[in-house]
Amino acid sequence: MANLQLAKNLFYLRTISGLKQDDIADIFNISRQACSNYETSTRTPDLGYLASFATHFHVTMDQLILCDLEAEHFIPESEYSSGMRETVTPYMQGIEKNTGNYIYLTEEEVDLVFAFRSSSDEKRKLATGFLHSDK
Repeated sequence: MANLQLAKNLFYLRTISGLKQDDIADIFNISRQACSNYETSTRTPDLGYLASFATHFHVTMDQLILCDLEAEHFIPESEYSSGMRETVTPYMQGIEKNTGNYIYLTEEEVDLVFAFRSSSDEKRKLATGFLHSDK
């Protein structure tokens, strides 16, 4: 059964954020057609995408699915200061490239990934060797 409120909220959040369907497609690694289908209620996004949309736009899943965000004059904020968010998660969401599975990293883990990527080959080999030495 189609969730018309969800479709309306996805359209509202995208437009109030100044994004085009192509932008949403790039951000969430979906096709522009999928974005259009979600906004017209032709298709319903799976749970993983719902969670990603909620996280990106700083709303709860309940708000995304059940509330009329436009009628409430909801404005997505860059920080979790709106009081609309139930909790702030200490994890950042990512997608594992080979499998498409969602992974969740702490800020420390994200910092380590960026540091590893910007390191020289020699430092990468040392770090990899050290981390694999316990196996």
